[in-house]
Amino acid sequence: MKFLTIFLTAVFFAAGSLAAPQIISSGVEPVTVQPGESFTLYAEVASSEGFADVLGVAMFLDDMYLLILPESDIPGRYEISFVMPENVDTATFTLNTMVADAELQISDPYYFSFAINGKSAENCVLLIEPEDGAQFDCGADITFSWEPYSDGFAAYAFAFYLPNGAEIVVPLPDTQTELTLPGAAWHALRPGDYFWKVGVFPERGEAPEAWSELRLFTVNCDKPSRIFGMIIEIDPETLTFVLQGKWRDQQNQTVVQVTNDTVIQTRDGQTLSFDDLMIQDFAFCIGYYDDDTFNAARVMIKSPPNPGIVFNGLVNDINSDEYKLIVETRRPGFEAVVVQVTDDTVIKGRHGPMSFDDIEIGNRVLVKGEWTEDTFLAHKVFVRSDAPPPPPPPPPIVAGMIHEIDSENLVLFIGRPNHGETTAVQITDDTELLSREGPISFDEISVGMMAKAWGDWDGDTFIADRVFVNPRP
Repeated sequence: MKFLTIFLTAVFFAAGSLAAPQIISSGVEPVTVQPGESFTLYAEVASSEGFADVLGVAMFLDDMYLLILPESDIPGRYEISFVMPENVDTATFTLNTMVADAELQISDPYYFSFAINGKSAENCVLLIEPEDGAQFDCGADITFSWEPYSDGFAAYAFAFYLPNGAEIVVPLPDTQTELTLPGAAWHALRPGDYFWKVGVFPERGEAPEAWSELRLFTVNCDKPSRIFGMIIEIDPETLTFVLQGKWRDQQNQTVVQVTNDTVIQTRDGQTLSFDDLMIQDFAFCIGYYDDDTFNAARVMIKSPPNPGIVFNGLVNDINSDEYKLIVETRRPGFEAVVVQVTDDTVIKGRHGPMSFDDIEIGNRVLVKGEWTEDTFLAHKVFVRSDAPPPPPPPPPIVAGMIHEIDSENLVLFIGRPNHGETTAVQITDDTELLSREGPISFDEISVGMMAKAWGDWDGDTFIADRVFVNPRP
C-alpha cells in the first residue's frame, strides 16, 4: 500500500437488490504493474437504465483503501490512472469493486488480484522459468526453477499467490533450486492467474529477504476438474469405467481412467480397490481431462441403498404405532422402503436434534442403518426439510445517508426514509467519529453525508461505537 498517496476510508453499506447495476468486469491494465510506469484501475458496469441510474463505482484495495472511479468516455466504463513510483516494493493486491445506483442500492462485489513487479536488490534471487506471463493447461506439471543464491542463508522461501490474493510461503532446503507442482494441484485449486517469487531465509525464524522479481503465470481449464455421476460400465482390463452424469446442464458419458496412484474411497474414508467398484455406484471424481478421457486422481464412492447402508428419499407415510416410515426412493426395485425407527435411532434436522413425532409426511430424509429382510433398521435419520431457524438478530452495522440530525440529543438519522428504512443512531462521549481526513467532531457532520456506524442495538436505537462519514459521491 506504500505506493498510494491517497488514503480514503470505506463508507459503503449492505448489498442491494437484483435491480441494482452490476459489475461485469474489473481489473488493472496492465495486469502486472511495473515501477515508473502508468497503470489503470477500471470497472465495466451493466445497467438496465442506460447508466443514468449509476451513482458511482467504488473500488477497495485489500478492504482498506477506497477509490471512487470517475466515468470514462466509453459508456459503462469507469477508470482511474496512476504512475507507479520507482521505489515500490514487490507485492500482490486484491481489488473489491462495487457500483451504487441513485436509490443507494449496492451491487454484489467483484474481486480481482494484481501484482506490482517492484525493484529488487542487486543480491536478489534470479528466476529461470517459467517466464513471466506463461500459459499452462490444467493437468500439466509446472516446474519452477531459479539460479543458486551464493551468499550464506538458511533456506529458500518459495512464495505462491492464489487468484484471490492469498499468499502461501513454502520453505525449501538451501540446496534446492527447483520445485515441481503436479497437474492435479490445479484441479484442487482452480484456473486463473497466479504469481510466484523466490527469496531466502537468512536465519531460521527470521523474515525472508533478497526476493526475486514477481512473475505471473496463468492456468487454463476448458473442462471440469470434478465430475459426478453413476457408473454404468466397468472394464477391469483397462482400469476404466464409464460415468453417466451431467456437465453444463447436458447429460454425458465420460470414460474415467484409474491408475495405481488413484485414491478410491467411500464417503466415510474406507479405502477401496478397483475391483470393489460396482455398476450403479455413484462416483465423485477429481482429476483432469486428457482429450475425452478423465484421468482420476481421486474417486469417492456412494453405493446404492441395497445392499448398501445409506439412502435418501421422501417420507410418504408414517406408522406412529410401530415407529415406521415409508420412504420413497428413486432406486429401481426399491421405490418404497420401510424404515424401522427404534429408541436407539439418532434423529437430527438441519437445526438440531428431533424426535420421531417431529417427522412429517413430505419431509426429505437421509437414512443410515442396515437391512433386516425387507425392513431397513435405521441407526441415524437426518431430516433435510424441518422447520426453518428463527431470523437472525439485526446486524450491528447501520449504513446509508444522513437525513436528519438531532444536535441536542446527539442522534443521527441514517437510511432511506422514502423506503421506510431510517435508523436512529445515538452518539455518545465514547463514540469515535471519523472522516476521510481523520477524526472529526459531531458539529462537522451534516445532512446529506454518507455514513456507516458500528455498534449495538438498544431497543429501536442503535448505540454507535464508531462512525465513518463521507460526502456523497
